[in-house]
Amino acid sequence: MKKVSIIVPVYNVEKDIGKCVDSIISQTYKDWDLWLIDDGSKDESPSICDAFAQYDERIQVVHKENGGVSSARNRGLEEATGDYILFVDSDDYLESCALEKLVDATDKGKADVVLCGFYYRMFEDNSYVENVPDNYFAGNNSELIEQCFVNMFQRDLFNPPWNKLIKRSVIEQRGIKFNEKISILEDLAFSIQVLGACKKIVVLNDAVYNYVFKSQNNLVHKFHANFFEALKYMDSCLSEYISDNQANILIDAQQEFFIKKIYAYLRKVYTDSGYDNKRKYQEISKICRDEDVQRYVSQYNVKEFKKCVAKYCIKHKLCILLHWLYLLT
Repeated sequence: MKKVSIIVPVYNVEKDIGKCVDSIISQTYKDWDLWLIDDGSKDESPSICDAFAQYDERIQVVHKENGGVSSARNRGLEEATGDYILFVDSDDYLESCALEKLVDATDKGKADVVLCGFYYRMFEDNSYVENVPDNYFAGNNSELIEQCFVNMFQRDLFNPPWNKLIKRSVIEQRGIKFNEKISILEDLAFSIQVLGACKKIVVLNDAVYNYVFKSQNNLVHKFHANFFEALKYMDSCLSEYISDNQANILIDAQQEFFIKKIYAYLRKVYTDSGYDNKRKYQEISKICRDEDVQRYVSQYNVKEFKKCVAKYCIKHKLCILLHWLYLLT
């Protein structure tokens, strides 16, 4: 049997970690070990993790100083010994058949990575929607790009690390790690690097992971001061993937993703950043003068009036006009 090392970063999740670990213990597939990486929690999470380790010898706990989720995941990669790696977030949980279906897919498809769908669950009322690939797929990157990459990319099926069972040797041979210098888009950058390193990819049109959405502390909607740098890093990873696979058909999707993120970031600079007007103008100037932004803006068509004006301002580096556009609207 193939051993799966499951990596769970843990930080102040005393109310959630029990359900997460219970879902792993109850897996129908039994050849796994679990690495609970306590990232300097201040609540009862460390003692809960230690209690689970006493209960099941397959569970290991690492206590470390706080360094962020990427640091915790990277530490898990250092400790893991399984044939395959599965990441699980501490406030999420698995269907009982998850490992069995994922491992079975590696056998049938001889896969380096298996991607699956997931349930998007609201924490407040447990309502959910499925985000599942349209069809089963087994093939290489060229076939993935031709058949379903854009659809899955636009539906956020590539973004998370936790809907993928990854062969550990692929990660180690390429030295793939999470970027600890950024706090957003690091998941997508990691996933794109993993895909690029894989020779055989399987996509399951089945949901076996439960992603629990908590509206009150969702990082996606918070302002991230290093967002632009994170976007540039992620874009460089995607550009490398496109270049390595001669996948020019993905460039339009890449441009659309980048520009939409830029517009969203500019809006947040003026609504959520807390910056004074001088700092806001500095961010505008930095973006207008960036070569990648200039290249993407010149090639991407927009229809919304405000974005058309913003595009014109960025393209011609009219920073003051763009500054007032966002101040007044």
